[in-house]
Amino acid sequence: MAERKKKHLHIGAAEIEAGADVLDPMWFSVSIYDGYDRYLKDLEPFTLEQRYVFAVEWLACEVNNGGFDQFFFNSTSIVWEDAMKGFKAMGMDEAAQLVRKAADALGGRPSFDRAERQAQLAEHEQAPKYLDELDRCFYELDYQDKMRKYILDNKEKFYFDGIAEIYE
Repeated sequence: MAERKKKHLHIGAAEIEAGADVLDPMWFSVSIYDGYDRYLKDLEPFTLEQRYVFAVEWLACEVNNGGFDQFFFNSTSIVWEDAMKGFKAMGMDEAAQLVRKAADALGGRPSFDRAERQAQLAEHEQAPKYLDELDRCFYELDYQDKMRKYILDNKEKFYFDGIAEIYE
């Protein structure tokens, strides 16, 4: 079983071009579980580009696992707005629109507070069925190639040299 360890990471141009996980420095240093203020504070050392890719990855993991309904129910959806902006920055307007439509199904501005967001889900009775339709559209997207291009086009924004917690 893999265990979390602190490790020196160097992510430069060569590592990025070779396919290094540019989010390794973020996975265990950015909390999505301790409220929006903590999330913002944890993001301070990172670039906007890193923040966007981080948010898009979280959204994609959740939606691909259990749909937008699961995404908004879980703590993970604290990243919803960053994911929407990230998709837009990466030139994926269709994906950004799906996130916008999913947010609209919860009244237009899903709360960053998990309990409030869960109440929004319950309040909008039509949301689960509508979100299922958005799920199907999301599953058809090929976001990985465009995200990879975004990383390569902005690789200097993903450089990292320091200590990070990772699984080994």
